[in-house]
Amino acid sequence: MLLVGWKHLQLILRLENPLLLIPKVLSGVRENNQLL
Repeated sequence: MLLVGWKHLQLILRLENPLLLIPKVLSGVRENNQLL
């Protein structure tokens, strides 16, 4: 049970990490555009 749950958590984190990075990248691009 724990191993299966851990595998599911790893998959969820792998899927969520890029989704969480997208807003950070967009905000970073906006800041760079303001500096330019």
